[in-house]
Amino acid sequence: MDDHKSIYLKNAIWLAILTILEVGIAYIEISRSGQVVLLLAFAATKMMLVAMIYMHLRHETKVLKRI
Repeated sequence: MDDHKSIYLKNAIWLAILTILEVGIAYIEISRSGQVVLLLAFAATKMMLVAMIYMHLRHETKVLKRI
């Protein structure tokens, strides 16, 4: 059970770090298109973290992982 808790805790920490970075992007002086690219990359990463951990897709078959 402790292994599951540590996985969820690590995932939550990564999600929090990515969220903080997303907020920080607004204060960095880069082009608007650069901000959009970074934000989309962070959003895709967060989506994968949530899908793989909280939706338990990392234990599914390869076909379901690709969807």
